[in-house]
Amino acid sequence: GKDAADISSGMIRLVDFAGGSGHLALPLALLLPRCQVVMVDLKERSLAVARERAKACGHLPNLIFYHGSITRYTEAFDIGLALHACGEATDLVLKACGQAKAAFVASPCCVGKLMGFNPYVFQSSGDTMSNEPSVKYPQSDFYRSHLNFSSSDFDALAKAADHAEDDGLNTTAIKRTAKILLEADRLASVVEQYGYDRSNVALTRMEPLDSSPKNDILLGWGHGLSLERGMKPPYSVREENHTPDPCISEAKSQLSLLSSVNADDMDIGQQNVCIDWTSEEERLIRNQLTAKFGRSSEDGTTYLLKSDKEQIYRFPTGMGARQRRLIHYVASDMGLAHWGEGEKSKDKIVCVTPKA
Repeated sequence: GKDAADISSGMIRLVDFAGGSGHLALPLALLLPRCQVVMVDLKERSLAVARERAKACGHLPNLIFYHGSITRYTEAFDIGLALHACGEATDLVLKACGQAKAAFVASPCCVGKLMGFNPYVFQSSGDTMSNEPSVKYPQSDFYRSHLNFSSSDFDALAKAADHAEDDGLNTTAIKRTAKILLEADRLASVVEQYGYDRSNVALTRMEPLDSSPKNDILLGWGHGLSLERGMKPPYSVREENHTPDPCISEAKSQLSLLSSVNADDMDIGQQNVCIDWTSEEERLIRNQLTAKFGRSSEDGTTYLLKSDKEQIYRFPTGMGARQRRLIHYVASDMGLAHWGEGEKSKDKIVCVTPKA
């Protein structure tokens, strides 16, 4: 690796903001030898660990280290990255990308820190240790003016949106919707302030979804990277510009999922189910079980009434607790018998069969 002063031009430059000890920058530098990878972090200790790890990887002439805050890095770059940049740090990364007219890939976390200033919460994103917040929320004019979103409204939204994968509550669809709306304010802000085309920004998620409790990803294809460089935007819209906003579409799906769950229709095992999946994920599992156990009739699809050992469908190992919980939920809703097998987490599976 090199220091920031050794940067040369001519290559696509990726900047890993708040890069920590190099969990993202090191593999990128190894996998993309024709790109420059700059790792920016405020903590000298983290950079020291990253340098030691880089030495263990061998010769990495395309890896560069920069000690300083997000706002202090002012070199030109093509793509800005942020993996779990805490609180307002994600917004400072988006600002840096907007000012550089660069693309961005950011996975936010700790959005509860975006609530009104709390002296007991360290922002860890500014140039000094004063801990004063540097971003005012909501950021977008759309939220402030058109939706009349106040700072107190945003505080409530941030509080609801700050949740982990396994909260153990049946209101996770509401929490998911709050997170989507919070990230939509971020995307609206970069469109308004930095000229990103609305068709070239998106909110998506990591796959598999249980790869991280904080699995949202903000994408923006800015001015710096264009089609002539062989790169395509994350999605595009029709010429008449009537394609639904993906953030709003997912929010509606989440609320529809929540409203479709009636506690009176659940069995005892479902009363405390944590609904932390999307309607699309539920549909895929339902289709999978329907293909296995369904048969067509004049009245529609019905399910086999007799259980047989040959009819037991065993889902593969390697599924996380969240996905297994979804399978149990769908199987119960479809009137199928279901149970778990395996003691250790890596060996656990879900078995499904028609009820006897």
